[in-house]
Amino acid sequence: MRARGPQGVRQSVVVLLGLIAGSCGGGDPQAGAGRNVLRLTIGPDPASMDPIQAVDVYRGQLTVYMYDGLVRFMDGAARPNLADTWDVSEDGLVYTFHLRDDVTFHNGRAFTADDVKYSFERALRPESQSPLTWVFDFIAGSDAMVAGDADSLSGLLVLDPTTVEITLEQPFAPFLLLMAMPAAHVVPREEIEQKGAQFSEAPVGTGPWVFESWAHDDVIRLTANSRYHLGRPKMDGIEIRIIPETTTVIAEFERGNLDWVDLNEFPAPEFDRFSSDPEWSPLLHQRPALITYYLALNNQKPKFRDPRVRRALNYAVDIERIADVIYPGEVVVSHGPIPPGLPGYRETGRPYGHQPDSARALLRAAGAEGLTFDVYFRSLAINQRFLEAVQANLADVGVTMNLQQRDWTAVRQAMQRGELDGYLANWYADYPDAENFLYPLFYSEMAGAGGNAAFYSDATVDSLVLAARRTLDDEARIAMYARADSLIHAGAPWIFTVHPIDYDLVQPWVEGYEIKQVFYEQKWLDVSLRSE
Repeated sequence: MRARGPQGVRQSVVVLLGLIAGSCGGGDPQAGAGRNVLRLTIGPDPASMDPIQAVDVYRGQLTVYMYDGLVRFMDGAARPNLADTWDVSEDGLVYTFHLRDDVTFHNGRAFTADDVKYSFERALRPESQSPLTWVFDFIAGSDAMVAGDADSLSGLLVLDPTTVEITLEQPFAPFLLLMAMPAAHVVPREEIEQKGAQFSEAPVGTGPWVFESWAHDDVIRLTANSRYHLGRPKMDGIEIRIIPETTTVIAEFERGNLDWVDLNEFPAPEFDRFSSDPEWSPLLHQRPALITYYLALNNQKPKFRDPRVRRALNYAVDIERIADVIYPGEVVVSHGPIPPGLPGYRETGRPYGHQPDSARALLRAAGAEGLTFDVYFRSLAINQRFLEAVQANLADVGVTMNLQQRDWTAVRQAMQRGELDGYLANWYADYPDAENFLYPLFYSEMAGAGGNAAFYSDATVDSLVLAARRTLDDEARIAMYARADSLIHAGAPWIFTVHPIDYDLVQPWVEGYEIKQVFYEQKWLDVSLRSE
């Protein structure tokens, strides 16, 4: 289904009035001529370039340029990286990773199995204060390290310089995907012991790009790693300019001073201008984003305990029309929490659709006519516009939805305590598996702070989600995901809205670019700049 959709994977943007001056049709060709350094941009100056602190998109992007994990993301799966092969025991508890013997850190020292052990244990030590210890939750002994009750990770053994054995507390089917996350990337002990806290400002890894310099609030420069084990990048370097203002990003891209931009971050008029221009549009890349937007209803509140009420609200809202009016680009109207592009997404699923008569009938049957509730949201103009449209649809069926704009930290804290009727939110995939949507958002024990903002509880869904996590057979696991997705949609714990589409735009001299399913996958290895 097609509709126009919300801002994409990196951040929400307030719609700006007016257009940026300048013509479309590609940046100045001379800007790319004779240059073999890729020019990118990020919004804020990153707080750190230490992989165990990569809690946002910007730090995550930088991490994968300079560091590597045992495996890497590729087309939604875990592929070899520092480990070129691995074995998994029949019970799914023991992973034996066979490491490459040709990898060196940027300081010239050879990578060994001891570096894996050091890096994982460093991430788990309380003094590291990493917010990403959850990546290692399934490894035996991780809880003891996080609590400060153990000095080493009992579930990780170094068998020899090129072999690591990891034992899990219980089977977890997406475990290999966790090993591709930034927190599980490998660092050299001697650099951290020498630099201490300064390591985050002068990082050293094994990745395809070597840190050169960082002028805060200005630019970060990286150079190609000529000894990279997966092959030297095609470009000589990357220049990452720190530009918080979207208007400046647009102007610099049009001048040819940036080679790539995330079009989802552009204001709606600018999005439409670039995407509809016949010279720019062939340079536009798009792919379903692993994101879902939703309006969570607090299922433990008496007014929302009856699923007929929750389904009525879904039937009342004309999501497709609202998306067409409010958001730039295309989106997929939701028929469950799993976004398109992930196994478990139901291609034949159907959204609720705009059926106000059905909504009124359900409200009448549930004795909920004249329903009133409050929805809290982050103070962004686009959120306001979206909710005002939803509010109008609900009013048509006799439901009053009051809008409460608040500081986001306060909203999140109140949600976690179960105090709110409802709130507008989104969920971005940490790793490309449907479990990352189903378990945190709907498993009953994750209610509140765990991610289940709707305080949703269904015994069948709980059983399916837990069984899927422990099922190593892909076909069987995916069937469980799809079944859980269908039950959740029928139970209507949310007002389901949309899954956005990711849009990237490149200059005409950029060759070999393709948009990745998750941004952690983008290492810029095969991209080159054509000489004009």
